[in-house]
Amino acid sequence: MIKHVKLENFKNAVDFDTDLDKINVIVGANNSGKSSVLQGIHFNILAEAVRRNSGRETVSQHSLLYLPSSDFTVLRHGTPYTNYSGNTSKLTLTSDTFSDGENADSFSITISKGRNFENISIKCRPNNPFRQLVTSYTDLYSVYVPGLSGIPLEEKLQTKAVIRSATANGDANLYLRNILYYIKENGDLPKLNELINKIFPSTSIMLPYNPEQDLNIKVTINENGTSLPIELSGTGFLQIVQIMAYVLLFKPKLLLLDEPDEHLHPNNQLLLVDALKLLADKLNTQIIICTHSRHMLTALDDEAKFIWLKNGRVNQSNDSPYMYSVLMDIGALDTFDKVINGTYSCVFLTEDEKVKMAKRLLTYNSFNMNNTLIVPYKGCSNTETAIQLSDFIHRSAPNCKVIIHRDRDFMTDEEVSRVNEKISGHNTIPFVTDGSDIEAYFIDPSHLAYVIGVSRDEIIDWLNTLASNNHVEIQEKFHNKRKEIEYSFLYRDDRTACPSVIDLFGRTVPTASQNRLGKFMLRKANGDVFNKFGRSIDLLQNSPHLKIEQLQTILRQLQA
Repeated sequence: MIKHVKLENFKNAVDFDTDLDKINVIVGANNSGKSSVLQGIHFNILAEAVRRNSGRETVSQHSLLYLPSSDFTVLRHGTPYTNYSGNTSKLTLTSDTFSDGENADSFSITISKGRNFENISIKCRPNNPFRQLVTSYTDLYSVYVPGLSGIPLEEKLQTKAVIRSATANGDANLYLRNILYYIKENGDLPKLNELINKIFPSTSIMLPYNPEQDLNIKVTINENGTSLPIELSGTGFLQIVQIMAYVLLFKPKLLLLDEPDEHLHPNNQLLLVDALKLLADKLNTQIIICTHSRHMLTALDDEAKFIWLKNGRVNQSNDSPYMYSVLMDIGALDTFDKVINGTYSCVFLTEDEKVKMAKRLLTYNSFNMNNTLIVPYKGCSNTETAIQLSDFIHRSAPNCKVIIHRDRDFMTDEEVSRVNEKISGHNTIPFVTDGSDIEAYFIDPSHLAYVIGVSRDEIIDWLNTLASNNHVEIQEKFHNKRKEIEYSFLYRDDRTACPSVIDLFGRTVPTASQNRLGKFMLRKANGDVFNKFGRSIDLLQNSPHLKIEQLQTILRQLQA
């Protein structure tokens, strides 16, 4: 097994330097170099296998078993390969075995341009048993599976050489039936069906194919006594069967999977994880996966080593896989990479899924939106998740300030104080809205009087009429929000301590303005403003009354 890998200057991988376990998961933003790592490992191993088989120091790029570009010279990071030592790429692998009883076997493969056109110069040092195992030309050490792989409707029987070449080049999905046929010829079909049964009970593969009579290879799937052609199987089943079949036929020691979860339903992603664990355990296969799936991250939490890649380098972070899955869940993995790189000096974590209102309010309060990132953390029930994100930012980008926005949602002053205390205790700035939510600032009578051009008393009468006409719905929303508060961390130890909803809401109609949900009232006001005032008016435009004292205080903190 590979204990340590170091890949330098291959495509977007600048310096991938890390220990490996049996199962390894690479996560990172788009263009961080994840796929480059898998391709670089596979390319270097197979390039040396070809060179070693040829007995020469240079080989033609057309002789390579795997080439992720029509021109190999562009595969080097930054600038193309040259035929001198300056522009090279390098893969160094270290084994977990000690052939001399003291030092682990290790070797390096260095790639540069050959003197002749389209020739590749490959140097591999030193020679040891581990190098001979990894760079074998007959027994491929690694298999690379790029993304979700469909299969053709028909296949004719091909030679083993064709199948081996396709597998080395990442195109084995085009020959899945051939692979299954050779598995059967080797007497391993029962073993494959045993593996499949552990993931898909009562399911097996059958090959009613006679090469003497049939033009195309026939493969059927039998599930609970019902048979259907393999091409009619679901994508989850096909993806897992392909991976199992590759490993069983070619017996690679290293399986490289590039986003195998792509387009798979979450349930099938979890089945895929079970299949990978099975291969690692039963067939002793080492696995490196690139993924954007939070479901796979969560399922592999205790089973895998997690490697965070940013800008082509390993980010030495001790954060748990849970944090990666949270970032994926809120769609912020790419943006948080920019935070770590120093693009933003302030992060505003908001519970609102849509950031339009928060952005307007911050802009009206003179926040610099060029260095302020607004990130939704999806709901007040996730305040603790927001705090974890804040802790993560502080560790990864110590100079970045973090604000956590929490809607007041009809909390009492004492409850707001406890929320502020909890957030502040993590070196984070709390922003709990004065009204029920951010929208409440835009439904404030002074603000509306200014943008509409009428008296404040006229606005108050209008809003009271809207509240009276929608009293039942307003009361229901108040009740639901208070129930969320009752079941939050505020009353986790004693829910009976939560104040009565009826006592807080009161019995008057219309209810007090602080009991009305801002989002709801703003929607009603927008729908009635033309009827009331005879013209369409943008209620979200700026006014002096949107200079919020609490935000001005936060702004001074940021500028201090």
